Amino acid sequence: MIKKVGFIGLGTMGKPMALNIAQAGYDLIVYDIRDERLREFSEAGAKIARSAKEVAECSDLIAIAVLDDIQIEAALFSEAGVFAGAKPGTIVAIHSTVLPKTLTKLSRGPWRKTPSLSTRRSAAAKPGLTKRNFAIW
Repeated sequence: MIKKVGFIGLGTMGKPMALNIAQAGYDLIVYDIRDERLREFSEAGAKIARSAKEVAECSDLIAIAVLDDIQIEAALFSEAGVFAGAKPGTIVAIHSTVLPKTLTKLSRGPWRKTPSLSTRRSAAAKPGLTKRNFAIW
């Protein structure tokens, strides 16, 4: 059961998503490279992380909404990134628009339990999983 949620990237898309998570009553820890975004969430009761690694150390589920592939790779693979601090079984949900090669790189890492990566197209092809409920999922 997911009790602790981390959110990385509190911009135009990430901010309202993270606020909804906080308002739903989850224990939320956030990280962004901009201090002004972090202050807003501190005032809203979220815990503030000093790095993506710290978010990972404290979370069952990590949502990432950053600008591009470069920022995704930094958030995940750097020494202070998610994969430096995530526990086994941690779920990482990427909400950013990224290139297929970035997703392929993620799907082949040692942190993956299976060699496949769900995308909107592949999830819609699975029995019982439609495009609509994948978007919610």
